[in-house]
Amino acid sequence: MQAMFDLPDRVIRELETLAIEEGTTPGQLIQDLVTEHLKQHGRLRTKEQEVRLPLIPIAETGPIRTLRGSDLDEILAREDLAS
Repeated sequence: MQAMFDLPDRVIRELETLAIEEGTTPGQLIQDLVTEHLKQHGRLRTKEQEVRLPLIPIAETGPIRTLRGSDLDEILAREDLAS
């Protein structure tokens, strides 16, 4: 994705000078600065978050049994679920 924005001439000149000093391009320098700012403020994940399964411990759900079609028919036929 690309973005276009206006910066004062003085800022652009300093940006170009700093990019040359750091051996990079102004565009890459802007990307690096914005990325670092977002990371510092918790707006950008630095690596994938590890998820441990099950998300809800079995102690809180009770045993989960496999359902067959006949099981679903029985559940749906219950009067307390009738709409």
